Amino acid sequence: MRRFGGKKRLDELQREAEKLNLEASGGRVRSNWIEPETLFWEAWRVLPGGEKAAIAREVIGSFVARVEAAAGMDPRRTSRKEDPMEWHRHRILPILWDFLDRPEAGLKPGDPVRRELEAWKADRNKYLSMRPVYSLLPIEPPWK
Repeated sequence: MRRFGGKKRLDELQREAEKLNLEASGGRVRSNWIEPETLFWEAWRVLPGGEKAAIAREVIGSFVARVEAAAGMDPRRTSRKEDPMEWHRHRILPILWDFLDRPEAGLKPGDPVRRELEAWKADRNKYLSMRPVYSLLPIEPPWK
């Protein structure tokens, strides 16, 4: 965040986190530790497109590797077919797919992440319909 112009916001988050951590611990823990999801979305806001595409590629590539490694143990017989990601593709945030669909993502032919992007794009509406709502409370999702 500091490198890409988010120093002021990071400092604010650290001050808020220190206050929250002190309150939560009854004054015992003096730490500016920030929840990873909060830090992720704040960093996301200041990162340039190429950095976002690199993160999206890493997230999706790692997720695909885990799903494929676990596919043999999946109790759903259909998940053991050629596409173990079919049951899981909707779990990936749409904003990550959007950043992979840009030239700066640099996805090469034959890249497993490119294959997943193409599968997502082919059935985008189906996968979007499978996604749960972000919150039942009237709050804006952090990626908006």
